[in-house]
Amino acid sequence: MPEQQPLSTPAPRQRNQAIDLMRATCILWIVGFWHLLGYAESIDGYKNDVTYRVTVVVLGLFVFISGHLIGRSRITNAAEVWRFYQRRMVRIYPPYLAALLLFDLCGLLKPGQFIGAALLSASFSLEPPLTLWYISMIVVFYLLAPLLLLLVHSLGQTPWSWTSNRLVVCAGIIGLNVLLGKLLDGVDARLFLYFPSFVAGLVLSPALVEPRVRFRTIALTALATVAATLFSFHHQARIDSSLNAIPLAVFGPLLTFLVCERWGRHLRLPPLILAISTASFFMYLFHRPIFLLFTSHGFPSSAPLQLAVLLLLALPVIVAVSWKGQALYDSAVRRLQRPAAAPG
Repeated sequence: MPEQQPLSTPAPRQRNQAIDLMRATCILWIVGFWHLLGYAESIDGYKNDVTYRVTVVVLGLFVFISGHLIGRSRITNAAEVWRFYQRRMVRIYPPYLAALLLFDLCGLLKPGQFIGAALLSASFSLEPPLTLWYISMIVVFYLLAPLLLLLVHSLGQTPWSWTSNRLVVCAGIIGLNVLLGKLLDGVDARLFLYFPSFVAGLVLSPALVEPRVRFRTIALTALATVAATLFSFHHQARIDSSLNAIPLAVFGPLLTFLVCERWGRHLRLPPLILAISTASFFMYLFHRPIFLLFTSHGFPSSAPLQLAVLLLLALPVIVAVSWKGQALYDSAVRRLQRPAAAPG
């Protein structure tokens, strides 16, 4: 999931509604379609060439947004690096560990997976935990983020074109990433599939929110996305973990982001969409145990009834529980971080 907004959630008029729209749409695709239909055993065929590629773009967009939000930060010394790690671990690790424990209690983890996942080393295994692999992966990206931010800062000191510098840096890092992905065995390929999306979001961050993105830029990105989609068909088996999907995982999210930033930044989204965006991290962490709760006993056998239970009962519960859980967690963190009152 993308990095959450600051723990003190801004008022709706202060929020970037384009990011809220993308985040809510992406989590509904993952939770309300991609994973939800896996619990409707009477329904098959929803995983196909098209939906696999959409899922690659959706997960790439989550990672891209995380990179973009981090790219707005500035790191110039060791103290700022420490604060960066501290803030993100506080936001991510305790809820992740709670989800991991719940997954273990529900039988959603394989034997031996818990320790590696708790130590955030699951991405360096060929059998990362179901669903929660994403968190282990994004933590690896966060560990590398200060180095990328220092590199971005150094680009501002060079006499060459800002845009050219960043494009060259992106291309260089992505090329190295592909090389490592091909050379290293025993590592989850998705680590190398989605890292370029994170790099692109972070390195290009300032250019992504210009007052008005040029239509020419969007058109060229659209052409690149079409080419990336066609290229992805060179590898049919499990495109969601193939390095051949890297161009799709970069240009698809970039195109989506540019379009939403140009035409959706100042939308007035319904409260439900804002709530889903706010709850997206907890929705991703806890939706499988809640789906299990609704499907483990007395679950109907017909496809229409299964869909009705999952869409009309389980999914709203996931949204409500996740929104409340995120709100309670944010409140607890604010209380812990509040400076002690000076003695009277």
